[in-house]
Amino acid sequence: MRGNADWQRIPTHDILGRKVHIGEKAIMFSRHGITYEGFVIQIGGKRWFQPDPLTRIGGIGNHFMIKDTGSDQDGRM
Repeated sequence: MRGNADWQRIPTHDILGRKVHIGEKAIMFSRHGITYEGFVIQIGGKRWFQPDPLTRIGGIGNHFMIKDTGSDQDGRM
C-alpha cells in the first residue's frame, strides 16, 4: 500500500526541521499571505491541523508549517 504524497498530510516536522508533536501549536502559511494558527491533533491514525474547533485541515497542500514556540503550548482547543 502506498502512502500519501507530502502535500496530502500534515508533516511531522516544520520548515526549520523541528519536530511538531500532537497537541502543539503551529502556524500554517503560504507565499500568498494566507495564514492559519492552530493545533496539530490526531484522530485515528491521521494527523490534522485544527485552526478552530469547527475546522480541520487534513493536508498541507502548497502551504508551509512552522512550530509556534512563542506561546502557551498546552492551551489546546
